[in-house]
Amino acid sequence: MIDQQKGWFLPNDDLRHVEHPEAGVKRILKEQVGIENSTTKLVDIESFIGNNKTWHLIFDYLAFPTNMNVTKGKGIQEAKWFEIDRLPSAEEFAHNGWGRAVLLKHARVLA
Repeated sequence: MIDQQKGWFLPNDDLRHVEHPEAGVKRILKEQVGIENSTTKLVDIESFIGNNKTWHLIFDYLAFPTNMNVTKGKGIQEAKWFEIDRLPSAEEFAHNGWGRAVLLKHARVLA
């Protein structure tokens, strides 16, 4: 459970001071799901005011790993792949299904 939300999450974290988003996505993939080698592509930037009245800037990347094995990192309860047409329901995702909606939106980019 990250940020007190229950359910499935996409790998995510804050960027470190002066960390480029591309470096951040590589670090986050390694730390949270054990993916060390992947090609990544920025597909969207989301901007919104969160519940705590702070500005959020979210960089959505697609990752194309060379190895599909995942391992759960520190603070992660479970890590696994889902076929895009067999995703858990929105209710099973954290933040009212936000991660599921992101996956479905970006799956159309690949189609």
